Amino acid sequence: MTKNYYEILGISENDKNLPFDKFKDILKKKYRDSSKQYHPDLQQGKSDAEKKAAEDKFKEINEAYSVLSDPDKKQEYDNFGTIGGNMGGMGGGFSDIGDFIRNMHSSGGFNPFDGGFGPFGGGFNEQPIVNGDNVKIKLNCTIEDIYNKATKTIKYTRKVKCTTCNGTGSKSGEKTVCPHCQGTGMYTETKRISAFQVIRNTTTCPYCHGTGKIIKDPCRQCNGTGLEETKETIDIPIPIEARTGAVMSIPGMGHMAPNNMGQPGDMLVQFNVMPHSVYQIAENNVDLICKAKVNVFDCITGCEIQVNCINGNKKSLKIPAGTKHKQEFVISGQGMPMGNGRYGNLVVSIDQAMPISKLGKDDVKKLDELKHSLKF
Repeated sequence: MTKNYYEILGISENDKNLPFDKFKDILKKKYRDSSKQYHPDLQQGKSDAEKKAAEDKFKEINEAYSVLSDPDKKQEYDNFGTIGGNMGGMGGGFSDIGDFIRNMHSSGGFNPFDGGFGPFGGGFNEQPIVNGDNVKIKLNCTIEDIYNKATKTIKYTRKVKCTTCNGTGSKSGEKTVCPHCQGTGMYTETKRISAFQVIRNTTTCPYCHGTGKIIKDPCRQCNGTGLEETKETIDIPIPIEARTGAVMSIPGMGHMAPNNMGQPGDMLVQFNVMPHSVYQIAENNVDLICKAKVNVFDCITGCEIQVNCINGNKKSLKIPAGTKHKQEFVISGQGMPMGNGRYGNLVVSIDQAMPISKLGKDDVKKLDELKHSLKF
């Protein structure tokens, strides 16, 4: 019986009739999602029956993809429901699932552990791309830095193109096919665990880093990496969202790619908001909290105090009679910036202060009389 390749990959009737360039984008996504779910490397810990079912499904998914990703085969399949009279099976002369996976790797197919099609996310049959590594830094900042959207200037170490070999990693600039992966960029390690069972693990080739090429005569300055370290200075704007542990990415400011192959990595800035002597950021990340010392007698009788705000302004706050210790009052719009001209609130927690000097006998007597009053 003819297999419905569109149904296997979850492609709708509308999508299957799209122009091929648009259809291919949808096909890639559907194939990526399906392959991740049923890839043999992700079936560890499951029963033999479940592994067999996943393997069969994985074969079907790749069979469907191998047909639908080729415009001529897709047209033949759409017209006749078959390819060259073959109504099923993997095709291509693969003896087992391991052979099929290795062929997919070598032909630029899907690798669920590299994030896309082909090693390192390249396209179909494209030269594998190795991007530069990210640079990670920690940046201390204050609440005032965040509020005022300050800019911090930092120095850091970054890998850039080697000036001796212009980033090629080679004296002559020549490369040869990697003998370890035969130019595929993928390295298969075989381990026999019994007379009847062999485990094959296919990964990015560690010798050529997935490029399929190695350098014949490495540059002495960079040892063939095409990179050398340099000190750089960068201005980092503190965003209003900066909080302890938050990470901001600055594209292209990480290490450059080895041997001029890919794009530079990013700079990942992890913020650390320093403790403040007056304010702390509330759990909702937009309100500020501060304490206000108020004499216990003022709390009893009521008063008005001045509160210093983070922006340097002072706001009057009425303390009603009978205010309790740790009672909170809100001054709107005096918290952290939220964007679009909006701000959080300032939450003022009352810290009752006792008289700093010892009371005289007459004062103690008056307080004792008040203490025994019904209102107290």
